[in-house]
Amino acid sequence: MASRREIAFSRECELAASRLGGFQRLDAALDPVWDGLNRNPYGFDTIETDWSHSARYAVTKPVGDCPGLLWLFAIDDQKNVEIIHVEEFDNY
Repeated sequence: MASRREIAFSRECELAASRLGGFQRLDAALDPVWDGLNRNPYGFDTIETDWSHSARYAVTKPVGDCPGLLWLFAIDDQKNVEIIHVEEFDNY
């Protein structure tokens, strides 16, 4: 049986989530991509960022009172995921 990959939030992401109303508000938006982060985070598109040479991202639709969100994440050498940033995504 394969071990599950670890998914963690950076301090920067925690602060950004707090500014957006906290994880309790944002969790419903992240739920649809959580399985993909566990199974195949390499399937998400890549962009260049200031945080690292590149990061991957997921855009989530508005859910309830939560707006559309852009989630940036990186994959380390052990194939674990660190969600490094979240911000409101106005293109929904």
